[in-house]
Amino acid sequence: MNAIDVLLNNDAAISNIKKDVKINRLSDFAGSDVIFKVRAISYDEYVKILREDDNVNVKLKVCSVGVVDPNLNNKSLQMKYSAADSEDLVDKMLLMGEISMLYDEICNISGFNDETSKIVTIKN
Repeated sequence: MNAIDVLLNNDAAISNIKKDVKINRLSDFAGSDVIFKVRAISYDEYVKILREDDNVNVKLKVCSVGVVDPNLNNKSLQMKYSAADSEDLVDKMLLMGEISMLYDEICNISGFNDETSKIVTIKN
């Protein structure tokens, strides 16, 4: 099947690319799996993150945009952690390694670091 057939016959929308990520520390604390659902982010979303003020922490912002569950905009959750917004919640709720892990997973499903996205040179 060629690329046009794949694009016409499948729902390959970026918004449909999701992955479940287990947070081990929270799972151990809860006594059951605590899963964060992350989604791929688009090029436009990534550029918007980079264009925001100079003090933006890219990893925190990518996580705040890419995590779809739990809802990081939930006011009760933000109040629990005394967080001003979704980025602040990520920073206060998760350890540095957990933030990096979520960031890496979001980047991976967004096509960064994906072996299949490398350009292959075909000899004629």
